[in-house]
Amino acid sequence: MSADYLPVLRPEHPAWNKGCIIGQKRPLLPKHVWSIRVRLEMADGSVAQIA
Repeated sequence: MSADYLPVLRPEHPAWNKGCIIGQKRPLLPKHVWSIRVRLEMADGSVAQIA
């Protein structure tokens, strides 16, 4: 079976993540964890506003 009659699909623009580094992210630093914890404590139970 010949596939000469099938159209060639080519993207019109490059992918949005072309050239981005893929893989796991670095873990949070302790100072970042504490800043998140402080923000949540300051919210006084209204976590839905921050999250």
